[in-house]
Amino acid sequence: MLHSRSGETLAHSQLEQAGASALALDRSGRVWVGRKSAFGSHPASIDIVGADLKHQTQVPTAENPGVGVAFSHGKALIACSQRGLGGALTAVDLESLSVQTIEVDAPKGGTYILTALAASEQKIVLAGMTSGPDPKTRYAAITVIDPRTLKTTWRSQPLENVDIWQIIPHDDMFILLNVASGEGTKQPRSDSFFLSRNNALVPFATAPAALWGAVRNGVLYTYHNPTHNSLRTVPERSLSTYNLATRKLTVAKLPDYIDAADLTLADDRLMLSVKSATPAYPSGVYTLGLNGADLRLLAKLPGAGKLALGPTRN
Repeated sequence: MLHSRSGETLAHSQLEQAGASALALDRSGRVWVGRKSAFGSHPASIDIVGADLKHQTQVPTAENPGVGVAFSHGKALIACSQRGLGGALTAVDLESLSVQTIEVDAPKGGTYILTALAASEQKIVLAGMTSGPDPKTRYAAITVIDPRTLKTTWRSQPLENVDIWQIIPHDDMFILLNVASGEGTKQPRSDSFFLSRNNALVPFATAPAALWGAVRNGVLYTYHNPTHNSLRTVPERSLSTYNLATRKLTVAKLPDYIDAADLTLADDRLMLSVKSATPAYPSGVYTLGLNGADLRLLAKLPGAGKLALGPTRN
């Protein structure tokens, strides 16, 4: 746990199992940590860490609960990638910690490796990699689940040149970021999508290879990395700001090979967790202005991963 202004370490907790790749805070300040792991290495579970980082509880889940954690209707929702032929969603009651798991079937019986999760009080949205007619092209499919009944209410067809690793709730819609948008020839590009209340999926163009993002006051802030989950080796990384009302776009270049594991908003700044970079930019948590300028190391942290912003402590 770091102070978001000074970078001072406020608390530290050693997790009982490695591989953390999903992180979220519930309203009581508890930290929910999901992990990716080798199949059969240990019973699948999620760690619930107390707000003081001193107490840990493990709750059983479906296999590989490292995709994401979200909250809706008094439940923690944990997306689990399982073995890639279909995922699962484990719902944990926030009070009793009772568990319910549902299967998330693969489109047309093919592969379906879950990559992203978000939820509101109206719907749960999942994205995952799937197969399509061209084996050299990336495909994704979107699944919508009712948070009250945990029943699937809608699923997209496989979407060509789409790979979604973050979904952002916004008003009564969701924004889905597409890191594969720079790979196709279709114009305009589908850099991101709006998923409307009635499940209309509307693409819009910002900058290619949108990976992590956040929204505040009608502005979408996005980190772009064309090498994520790809064989491409280009060094360019960037950060964009996109006004959702006026469609004004600004793109700022970041240092080459800055590979971020997450992005979040903190007051008047953006925060990036950088998991690998050049010697000039070691792994750690960085801050930068809302315009993408003034990149500064807040705290050196080997293996920096997901970020979650909690209440400020004195």
